[in-house]
Amino acid sequence: MAPPGSRIGFIGLGAMGTGMAARLVHAGFEVRGFDVRAEAVRRLASAGGRAAASAAEAAADADLCIVMVATPGIGSTVKMVNQLLAGVHIAAAAEAMALGARAGADPRVLFEVISKSAGRSWMFENRVPHMLAGDYTPLSALDIFVKDLGIVLEAGKVVRFPLPLAAAAHQLYLMGAAAGLGREDDSAVVKVFEKLTGISVARGADPGAEARAPLRAPPRSAAGASRETPPRPRGARRSRRPPRRR
Repeated sequence: MAPPGSRIGFIGLGAMGTGMAARLVHAGFEVRGFDVRAEAVRRLASAGGRAAASAAEAAADADLCIVMVATPGIGSTVKMVNQLLAGVHIAAAAEAMALGARAGADPRVLFEVISKSAGRSWMFENRVPHMLAGDYTPLSALDIFVKDLGIVLEAGKVVRFPLPLAAAAHQLYLMGAAAGLGREDDSAVVKVFEKLTGISVARGADPGAEARAPLRAPPRSAAGASRETPPRPRGARRSRRPPRRR
């Protein structure tokens, strides 16, 4: 039996709801979820939650019931902000993993370390395994972020609000779509970096990383330094030895 206060009913497992419910499961709560889409309920179950056949079943005996059914206005704003964060986090995860591989780090070790560090995010933990496996079967297509971040940027124009991070991420997804990746999983945005640099996050560290490391001059020895002739000041005349007396 779950301890008091730990049973949560979750109704609405969309883009935001799925992530929130998975976080609660990860934190040790008993989460029973329902969504009109059976696939969303199955995803929660595979993440460790419990499937409910109806909203009433999800709420039954729950200490807390969370309903993620958006209403017009505030609901659309919350979804827009969520998509801004999700899109930026996926783009940042792709950039970070590609940089690590390019610099010679083992991507799998990098993932394990970052997953336990402050730099992790839900999107990092969820999407990077797709990059490591090289499996871009579309669970959420890259083209969705071309559309959603475009909506975010338009909203920013309306309210006169700068969105530099969202704009940079949007351009990255546009590059992916232009390269023919639009119908692949959104984690395929990492391929933009892979194609530009010739690395592969799935295959592992770039073997040429060490060769590209900047060369440093060897340290100057003390003996060598003492033999050096100091530079002569500009315009100074060389001293002449006095003639020998015969």
